[in-house]
Amino acid sequence: MVGGKSSKASIESARERETFRYDTTLIAATRKNDPANLIPPSELRASSDASLTAFAQLGALRMGASRALISLFDSKCQYVVAEATPNLLLAPNATPDSDAGEKLWLCGTALPRAHGVCESVLVAPRAAERKASADDALPVSVISDLANDPRSSEKAHYREWPHPRFYAGVPIKSRRGVSIGV
Repeated sequence: MVGGKSSKASIESARERETFRYDTTLIAATRKNDPANLIPPSELRASSDASLTAFAQLGALRMGASRALISLFDSKCQYVVAEATPNLLLAPNATPDSDAGEKLWLCGTALPRAHGVCESVLVAPRAAERKASADDALPVSVISDLANDPRSSEKAHYREWPHPRFYAGVPIKSRRGVSIGV
């Protein structure tokens, strides 16, 4: 099993190097978040990168979802660098209008990788084996019911507000074909 551990360490090392080639300020600005006791929505702000917020909002709108998130990963953490709802103001560091029901869930926070379902998308064998090419569609991972799926049903932050039910994720790949986010 030494080869397996060495290979995994090599993949994680490459992922971490690739992740930090991009905007490290987004990762540096995150706050550690305890999955059993999440930072309250009133303390969260939209991403400092309005373009990422716009991409997340486009994802939410196209999927008909209540929210979408963009995360980057290193060897230990998932960094939620952008989150949007269909009506979130597209401005850097925007404060959601909680009176209008706009709240953020995880934006600007860092969670241990093992506590989210995005980890399974990031390390999925089919995602790791695929080569990047312009005409190659990314694999989509779907969980139709988070409350009843063994990957998420026991995790506290999926049982509380905003009570997410549906999940769809695709790996975010660097130009070198390394999965650096979801």
